This record gives sequence, structure tokens and C-alpha cells, in this order.
Amino acid sequence: MDTCNLCSLEFLLPIGLYDAERIQGAVTVRLGAHGEGYDSLGKGFYSVTDRLALFDAGGPFGNPTNDSRRTAIVDSTERCLMVIFGPGSYSAARMEAHVQAADARLRAFAHTTRVETAVLGGL
Repeated sequence: MDTCNLCSLEFLLPIGLYDAERIQGAVTVRLGAHGEGYDSLGKGFYSVTDRLALFDAGGPFGNPTNDSRRTAIVDSTERCLMVIFGPGSYSAARMEAHVQAADARLRAFAHTTRVETAVLGGL
């Protein structure tokens, strides 16, 4: 997780890190509907009503400011999903540069052997 924090500080963007084995099915991004939320890390129930959030078949599990216990990284985590959140006006080229930098740091500090990347949205 320290690699994630390093990247977040360098890019000045929020980053979520999730245990990929605990994610249920496909991940989507949307605004939360009324009453949607999750058991968060350190804040109890966290409402995502009208907030941008990540969702899977089990419901919401993360957003730019808070993550759920359900998909949290644990000592036994072997596969993770890192999400770099940027505003809609952020350029795809700039985000791609951040993704490449995060990839390099994950390989150097976390000793990852396989990294898949994608940039969604952007100008």
C-alpha cells in the first residue's frame, strides 16, 4: 500500500487499491443511488448516494475518498486492482503517464510480475 500512497502523493490524485480476489465479477463506475453504501475502512457505513463509486456484483466497494472492508487489501492478497481517480477534464495522455509510472513503481517496490493497464475516459 505504500507504493499506492507514494503514487497518490506524486500524482496529486486519489488512488484506490483493492483485493482483486474479493471483487465479484465486472467492475463498473457510476454515481451511487439513494441508500447505497458500504462498511468502510474506519468510518462505519459510508454512503455513496450521488457520489462517484466503484461497483461489482456485491454492490459499491470504493470511491476516491473511502474504501470498503469487503475488498480491502489483506496480508494474503496476491492480486490487486489499483484505480487512479482523475477528474473528467484530465487528459488521457497525462493519465497514461501516471499509469506507466505506477506500473514501474509496482514492479520496483512490490516486485509485481504482471501488470495490466487501461485508461478510461479523459480528453
